[in-house]
Amino acid sequence: MPPGIRHDDTRLEEARTNTNKLRVDINSVRSGFNPNDVGHPHGLPFNNLTVAAGGDAFPSGVNFEAKVKEVGGAIDKLLQTHEGSLARLTRALTINLQLGDDAELRNLKTANTVGLPSLTTNTTNTNTTSTNTTNTTNTNTSTTKAN
Repeated sequence: MPPGIRHDDTRLEEARTNTNKLRVDINSVRSGFNPNDVGHPHGLPFNNLTVAAGGDAFPSGVNFEAKVKEVGGAIDKLLQTHEGSLARLTRALTINLQLGDDAELRNLKTANTVGLPSLTTNTTNTNTTSTNTTNTTNTNTSTTKAN
């Protein structure tokens, strides 16, 4: 028997929520804010980091300033790439949730069309008694109606 397909809306929704939180945190860090301490913003965006290292007459300071700007830009690009990957993951999870819901609706419609019972049923019992002069027959008819 082939393995079953398991579609767990709760886990997918939780994954999507956590992924979106990571995206928000990454964008906060890129903007220079500490996502763990939003009441006290610190710093600058990584791609705008500057260092005052003695001015143009101090070659080591100029090199250090250039290196800080280069590394800050590289970090910003890396975070931007990660945020883009998480955005694609969020879209994929959203589509997966929608496809799962659509498949469930199609399955229910098909089951109702061909007369298959659904998971919830209403049961109606009908008792009929007919009497003959020689014997008595009790007939119990049980009908199940699919919603």
